[in-house]
This record gives sequence, C-alpha cells and structure tokens, in this order.
Amino acid sequence: MHSPSQRTSRVTRPIKVGEVDPSTGTFQKGQLSSVPIRAESCDDAGQQVVFSYRGSEPNIRDTVVELIDSAREKVFIASFRLGEDDLLRSLLDAVDRLRGRVYVITAWNDRSLARGLAELDLVSLEDTEADDSGSIEAQKKRFHRLTKAGIYVRGHVDCHAKFVVVDDRRALIGSANLETSALTGTVNRPVTGELGVLIHDQARILEASRFFARLWHESSEEARPGFAYALRQRKPVLPLPQLPAVQINATGSIIWTHSNRSLIAETIRHIISSAESKLDLATFSIAGIADEPYWVLDPLKSALDRGVRVRLLVRGRTFPAHMQELDNLASVGVEIYGDSLTHAKAVIADGRQGAIFSANLDMRLGLLGSVEAGVLLPVGSSAVTDAQRFLDHSIDHSDMTYTAAPG
Repeated sequence: MHSPSQRTSRVTRPIKVGEVDPSTGTFQKGQLSSVPIRAESCDDAGQQVVFSYRGSEPNIRDTVVELIDSAREKVFIASFRLGEDDLLRSLLDAVDRLRGRVYVITAWNDRSLARGLAELDLVSLEDTEADDSGSIEAQKKRFHRLTKAGIYVRGHVDCHAKFVVVDDRRALIGSANLETSALTGTVNRPVTGELGVLIHDQARILEASRFFARLWHESSEEARPGFAYALRQRKPVLPLPQLPAVQINATGSIIWTHSNRSLIAETIRHIISSAESKLDLATFSIAGIADEPYWVLDPLKSALDRGVRVRLLVRGRTFPAHMQELDNLASVGVEIYGDSLTHAKAVIADGRQGAIFSANLDMRLGLLGSVEAGVLLPVGSSAVTDAQRFLDHSIDHSDMTYTAAPG
C-alpha cells in the first residue's frame, strides 16, 4: 500500500539483473491491500457509478440483483459468463415472475469462453480443479440450467460487452462479467476491481436496448427455453435492427465497438486529446497500440508533451508482449501501476470528463474489433468524481511495482 505523497511514480530501475527478463520490464509483487472503497456515489445527470473492489461491499452485485428483482416486463443481459449464486437465483425468480422474457447474450463456443477465462487468469489458478466454477464445462452446465428454467440464451462469438437493461427503464453498463470473480470473489480469491454505471436517463437506456436488439438478432448460436436442452446454429435474419445514431460528445451517450464504428476508441482519443493536466487510464490488457498509433499512442504523446501527467492502472501480467507494450508507454513518460486483481476499464481527464467501458486497450480485440459497450460520463458530474475516486484508490493501493526494462 502506498499513497501519492509517498510515491509519485512506480517506474524504477531493476535492483538485481536476475530478477527481470533482460529484454522487457517486469512487475514485482507486493502485499495485497484490502483497504475498502466506500460506496458514496449518487445519481447525477441520470448516471451513478458502481464498483467491485476487494474488501468493499459488493456494489455491482447488489445493483444487478436489485435491477433483476425489480423487473416487471423483461430483462436483457449481455455478459461473457454468468455464475454468481445470488444473480442466478434472481434470474430464475425473474423467469418465473415474467413468464419467460429473460434474454441473455453470452460467449458460447470454447474459443470465446477460453478468452474470457484467460482474461481473469482463472486457467492458471491452483484451485481450478478442486473448484471448477470458472471452467468452460462448468459455464456450459450453467447455460443448460438457465435454458431449462425458461431463459432464452444466444451466443455471439464476438461479444465482450457487459450490460443489463431492465424494462427499458434502467440499465447497467461496465467492465464486470456477471460472475463470482467479478461480483463477490471467493475465500481463496478476492473480487476483481470493476467499474460500472447505473443509468436512469431514458434516452440512453433506449440506446442500450437497441444495441442489445442488434446483438440478439445477429447472434449465430442459440439455446431456446425448454426441458430438452439443445444448442443450435442460427442464421441472422436480414435486415438487422439499426444501431442508434450516437455522438461521442453527447452527454452520457452509450458508446460501443461494433461493425465499422469504433465509438469507444473515438471517445478515448477525444478525452486524451482534451486533457489539460491529469489523465488516468485503466485496462486489464494492452495490445497493438503502436501498430495503430492514431487512436491511443499519438494522443498520449501529445498529452505528455503538453505537460499532462498520465497514469495507467493495468493488470500486473508479465507476458512478454504485454510488458513490451508497457515498456513503450513508460519510455515516453506514462506512469505504470500494476495490480494483481484489476479488471476495470476507464479513462478520466482532469477529474471532469471520462468514460467507463468493457474494452481493453487492445486494438484488435477491444477498440477496433470485437463487440464492446461503454458509457460517456456527463462532464463535471458526480459520476466522473466517483470514477476518479475509484481510480485514485486503486492506484494508491496497487500491489505490483513496474520495473522498466534495462537500457
């Protein structure tokens, strides 16, 4: 644990050559802090920030369960995986109460599920075999249970978005998959750090509903409700529902990555370019930003040239490609803060404008490809303040120190 006054940069030179890969930087593990974040957010301009964080109340879990329990007409869910016990109970109660009308889009095939498990490092956990709640087969069994109960599930191979829409009245969009690792954690593994936005603004909720409708109709696999479980391939029926027209400078807009529109990438570039003194970014992984410098790298260099302080909160993984990306950013002046449990994705400039989303800073699978969802926070709102507070806390209590590559 550390504070800004104690440490203004986490970039250090290696103490022992043998501790680091000679060609890249590395992360050195420290003590994992469980200092909680208090849920102080309030509804402002139709948005409210919610989060998951170790040692804290299950803010996102409680919000999602309350949303589903409040449904009187229909529930739309998009999530890589599903698995938290209270969430599943709420879904099963909802399908009985609503006589169906619970619709789920998820990753279905093994490739997509494996990508999702790798994103949370579940495939490398020592207790995976003893408790297979994170395994691909366990997730498939969960889908079977849902469809047999009457929930309609479709598989969208490219969908990495995470959001919930209830009755076209309220919505939640963010970085968290609706599963135990992201909502509550376990005895052996604390919850991952996540950010989300609860939305009350009717216009924005309808944007989210239309986005869900498009994904639903273009999904390539489905398991219809019924006692006899069967996974079927399906061919999308044309014409597909139109995506809503969205401007990235519109207050509180829903943003996404889909087809030929990269609204999340456009938003990130816009916010970086407008930063005046401070810029914070959060991601799980980072890939390809040097290959497509227009979107992230070039705006970051320009911001640093203007004297903007840039901090990056990132999962402390030591894969060579991941570390090379971080080395490149550190070499131009970005401060790197590693954390062993962070999964939040966000960008905040000057504590006044920002966005929360599901996309990693990955040009191929996140910003320019795949299917992602996010929210542009209203400028100067309490939602921005609360998101900034989350990032400040996560950085101050990050547990992995980045060590630059020797050079």
